[in-house]
Amino acid sequence: MAYYQIIGGKRYDRSLLEAAKRFTQGSGEYQISLDEIQDLFRQANDSQVLTSIERRTLDYIAQHFPLTAKAKKWFLAQGPNSGESTTEMAIRKVLREKFGLQKIQSNIEESTVQQNLAGSVRDFEAALSAAIEAVLGGGQGQLCLLARVASREDKYLESQIQAQVLKSYLDRCTIYLVPTDATASMNLPYDLPHVLDSENFWTFVFKTPDFEPIEFFSFVNRGQSFQYSIGQFSKKANFDLIIQSIIQQFTGFDRMKWDISIEELNRQMPIIPGQNFGNALFAALNAGIFNQESSFSFGDFIRQEIWPDPEKNIREEMREYANSGTLYLIPLDYRAQTDNGTAAFPVPEQFSFWLDGEWIFGLNMPSKTNAQFVISAPRDGNDGDTAWIDGFLDEALSIETQIQKIVTEEFKIEGLQINIDTADAAVQRQQFGPEWRHLPGLVRQALNTILHDYLSDHGVFNKVAKRHLADIDPTFFDDPMEYRAAIRHKIKEYLRTESVLQMRPINPDENLAPNGEPIEQNWLFRVVLQNLADHWFWIIIQRHPDDEGRPYNYIS
Repeated sequence: MAYYQIIGGKRYDRSLLEAAKRFTQGSGEYQISLDEIQDLFRQANDSQVLTSIERRTLDYIAQHFPLTAKAKKWFLAQGPNSGESTTEMAIRKVLREKFGLQKIQSNIEESTVQQNLAGSVRDFEAALSAAIEAVLGGGQGQLCLLARVASREDKYLESQIQAQVLKSYLDRCTIYLVPTDATASMNLPYDLPHVLDSENFWTFVFKTPDFEPIEFFSFVNRGQSFQYSIGQFSKKANFDLIIQSIIQQFTGFDRMKWDISIEELNRQMPIIPGQNFGNALFAALNAGIFNQESSFSFGDFIRQEIWPDPEKNIREEMREYANSGTLYLIPLDYRAQTDNGTAAFPVPEQFSFWLDGEWIFGLNMPSKTNAQFVISAPRDGNDGDTAWIDGFLDEALSIETQIQKIVTEEFKIEGLQINIDTADAAVQRQQFGPEWRHLPGLVRQALNTILHDYLSDHGVFNKVAKRHLADIDPTFFDDPMEYRAAIRHKIKEYLRTESVLQMRPINPDENLAPNGEPIEQNWLFRVVLQNLADHWFWIIIQRHPDDEGRPYNYIS
């Protein structure tokens, strides 16, 4: 049997550890008594000199095994740590005594500490304390420990709870100190941060199985009272693991598919040495999809595709759309592939990319819409809100085919007749705008309004609700969403039977809806449900909606 036991990369006296286990696993109080701790001390001191490994082992036992009050008092009085190195003493004082981190593993070498002390106003103890404070204080970006814990815990962490919860995660980490001469070619157990400034900062690394393959860093200024923490995806991790963990775990798109070639990834990795694909992919999905600043942003598009229920979160609707899609990595030769028809995600001519500085992704959602989006994220690994998104319409299918797929495949309303003059719709789009609104999306929004608009007293939803009050009683449902789903199911039954959806064309004599809404400012649809009412239901969709301008419908 080996004389030493390795814990956290350090050697410990195996016989002392096994003796401590025996003392706590027998009958009785499962604590090391005064006699037992004295026995351990004599066993360690059998040669009259405590070696550094024996001192480390005794300290480990005192921190990780239960001692009686008398045993603990006696042990502390012996000063077993008096022979510790300055580094070991600082680690104990900061991690165990100051912050109460009893289980965190330290893998910090004395030689690395001496390197970092050169030119530093702070000593190691102060630097280590500042590093822990930086992590517990919050950190920067969506990859810092606080952001990842808050996302996993699915709640906002109040200040008092925040430190307690963060400590529980931090206590499962292994902490390292980066040498001042560290390079990417060194065989280190961690990856280096994408920004490494050893001249001005102590750099600490925290690795934890809770968030692999993310690594967390604390940077402590050598000469000023300044520190911060960040996180990044390891550049050494397996690409498949990074892609799967980011899409399904860290950004929550658990149903999104992806078509990302590892061969293409390897082609693009050398463009910028030390670049971080993981951080870029995370930024694309976490910030890019939800970026509202582009001319054809995903959020603006979704608002025009659905009926914006005020009780629903538009961000969740965006997530639902994106979750139905497939994510692609745009290759370096994307233009040639698009031109010869071999591209998995064809890119239109109006888009040009700075491939030396950006990772470019494509997203399509064929079961939801014929719109497609390109997402850009920086190659330098920044995880901030620097990713952007822009959209375009896929015109591969005819307008009529797109509408038919929406009606029969997406909404499953077989039998609904569509009576729309596509040429007139194109004139309206050009004459009244906005030009990017496309007819299939308008049909989708009209159907969504018919099915979801429970706010309009004289709309389809409430007409059906009143008709079927006896068999669909709202008091029978604990969840109002379930009640609305039951009404929507009934509305679809009406739509499948002798129903017609029309869009009003431009006609100088009839350019107003019954309540006076002009065609110049609104898309005007109407639907007849033969088995529900003898009159038309009008659907009003504003061409230029403001924040409160949701579509609505009413009976004429």
